Amino acid sequence: MKTLLAEMLAERLASIKEAISQLEQDDAETGLHNLGAHLPNLLVLIERDAGITAAADGLLSTATALVQGHNPAGSRMPGAAFSRFQARLKSARVRERGRMMGLA
Repeated sequence: MKTLLAEMLAERLASIKEAISQLEQDDAETGLHNLGAHLPNLLVLIERDAGITAAADGLLSTATALVQGHNPAGSRMPGAAFSRFQARLKSARVRERGRMMGLA
């Protein structure tokens, strides 16, 4: 992974991690909103990958379930979903839009 792409991913992941922290604390609605905004902002810059897309969908679904009160395992699940998403991103490659922004 190129350095600029790695830096961009690290920056976006920090924003997503902050949204997860909001979910796990008292500001779940804001956390879900922020997660829903940050995930697409990251995904639009990398090539489509079924594993990354599935992990992102799983993260958003888990967060939504938590906010709606359908999460029996409590707030530990968004953290696990985030870890899976983060692991999948290791194979990410920059998309044309990202290259136009100077990421590659």
